[in-house]
Amino acid sequence: MVRALCVLTVLALPGLAELTREQRQADFRHLVDMIAKRYAPYEWKRDGLKVDALAIGPWLERVNRAQNDLEFFEVCAEYVAGLRDSHSGYLLPSSFSARRGFTADLYEGRILVDSIDRTRLKAEDFPFEIGDELVMMDGLQAADLARSLARFNGEGTAVGATRSGIGFLTSRPQRLIPRAHEVGEMAKVTIKRANGENANYDIPWLKSGMPVVSVPDSPPVRTAAAGFAGGRAGQGGGLEFIDPTVDEWKNWRVRDRVGVTGLDGREPVFALPEDIFVRRNGNNPNDAAISGIFTVGGRKIGYVRVPTFGSFQARNIAMSEIRYFGKSTDGVPHTDGLIIDVMRNTGGVICFAEDLVSVLAPEGFKAFTGEIRVTWLSLLSLRENLETSRRLGVSETRIKELETVLGAYEDAYKAGKPRTAKLPLCGSVFERAGSMDGEVSDAYAKPVMVLQDEFSASASEIFAAQLQDMGRARIVGMRSLGAGGSVLSGNTGVYAEAGLSFTNSLGIRQKEVQVEGLPAAPYIENLGVAPDVVVDVMTRENLTKKGRPFLDRVLEIAVGQIGAAK
Repeated sequence: MVRALCVLTVLALPGLAELTREQRQADFRHLVDMIAKRYAPYEWKRDGLKVDALAIGPWLERVNRAQNDLEFFEVCAEYVAGLRDSHSGYLLPSSFSARRGFTADLYEGRILVDSIDRTRLKAEDFPFEIGDELVMMDGLQAADLARSLARFNGEGTAVGATRSGIGFLTSRPQRLIPRAHEVGEMAKVTIKRANGENANYDIPWLKSGMPVVSVPDSPPVRTAAAGFAGGRAGQGGGLEFIDPTVDEWKNWRVRDRVGVTGLDGREPVFALPEDIFVRRNGNNPNDAAISGIFTVGGRKIGYVRVPTFGSFQARNIAMSEIRYFGKSTDGVPHTDGLIIDVMRNTGGVICFAEDLVSVLAPEGFKAFTGEIRVTWLSLLSLRENLETSRRLGVSETRIKELETVLGAYEDAYKAGKPRTAKLPLCGSVFERAGSMDGEVSDAYAKPVMVLQDEFSASASEIFAAQLQDMGRARIVGMRSLGAGGSVLSGNTGVYAEAGLSFTNSLGIRQKEVQVEGLPAAPYIENLGVAPDVVVDVMTRENLTKKGRPFLDRVLEIAVGQIGAAK
């Protein structure tokens, strides 16, 4: 069966002049210099993962061999992806993207369709269904094509990289995939139906935006370009990033993803069944978070879906609901236990995550900590910030935080260390009190479970890690993405006009963790957070039954956890 559909075409500008070899060298060296100067996990990647970002000989050879700008862009994207870092990426100045009208993901080792836009792909023309297997695309095995595309998008874990590559099968943003605009008008797709038969379809690409093929020509600055290209990695030449403030170091959110359903989504990845669940928040489409109560096994289990730590409203709803769930009315407890859902939460403001821990820790807790990359400009910025803050009479809490960070910067700078010593990431104290209502703690004191998956990332990972390290919560799901730091972004190079995002601090856990194939370390970066109980939502049964088997298992574990605590 072969079906076809019309597709929107995209206006493209005529080809422009290519960058010179010297200009490419200059831009690539500036990219490397930014990593050398500002990238916090460099030593961890070099020693732990055996990935040395400053061993650039083979990369420079590829830059020199590049036949056109697109090939050069691919080299740069692969170089940054090689860091295996979910925060870091080489971003082209392109608004072009191409989408197919359906998405697929990895379920039990197979690439299965998990969403279909029926406004574009009508069932009568494209009768494949959710749960069918994506086998081939344009004459290539889908798995092989996904592996090829994954090389442009580094992730903290191998599973994350595999699933990101699969996402690119049906969604191609050129900011991440340099040749995304070369997809053509139609894609020949083979899908294995539930009955075991293969069906072939011609599925259109829906294209939008303007692709970049080359960049505007610049006169060759021979002396300057040659001098720059003759330097060594780590010199720090070229354009600098605008230096971050203390608050920007609190940005723990991975770069945007494509093709993975439900990222930062308000609704959970499983359906909330009306027979056992009563919503308290989330009935209004403007609600930033969902909460409610499951009644199962004679227990009342509170549930809070935290889709992102980047929303102040979601933070407030979650904190308010957790406090409510810990109270009683006429002597009857509102709940017997609590589930916090951070599945596919890609992070946000680290202090929002710490605020959430405060309402789960009646006895107090250790603050989130990290080590920050040290630069002279950062040190100067901190000094000026502190002086200005004192002059303006800002709060003593803020003054103390600035003094603490500045002191750590000065100590590291004097000792010639690349990163500060371990610092509290929010405020200036290492020990924090739990949430208080006057003289009485209003932090939740009953059993707590945290749901996470392979795309729980950044701030949501350190949230789960803190609760796990203090023995306060049971982590259920799969190992998280392994994105353990704050992120900065800005321009890199001059001629290509590209962007760069990268990790400039490393989160530090209270304990070292061990992952097979890597040395033991107190990091989240590449190590992620391991669940206490493994439960995988990525099965075909869960996909076709809207996650009910997964939810039933989670609730079974919660009931057992509550019973064991009595």
